[in-house]
Amino acid sequence: MSEKITVKEKAALRNELYTSMENGLVDEGMTVEPVSEGMLIHLENGLFAEVKVTIKNEEKFDLEEARAKYAEKMARQAERAAKSAEVAKRKAEKAAEKLAKEQAKTETEA
Repeated sequence: MSEKITVKEKAALRNELYTSMENGLVDEGMTVEPVSEGMLIHLENGLFAEVKVTIKNEEKFDLEEARAKYAEKMARQAERAAKSAEVAKRKAEKAAEKLAKEQAKTETEA
């Protein structure tokens, strides 16, 4: 059973986490700033990443379900990457065949 904490304690814990993340990112040379819902990380090319920390109580949060959803997401991502790699491989093979035919045609004409 998880320990009950007050809203004030949750806020302090979130603040500690944001501070730790900020320090690490700043050490890496990144610019960060607080925003109303968390922290904004300045990326390159005008992009930003917004980070929001939410404190979860184990009695109200299904960790196994969250892990399963993440595993499913990663499996779908891996499947898409494999399909993309297969398409790229077929395109490369077709390009190589076309080049070989063109070279053979050039050699027979010479």
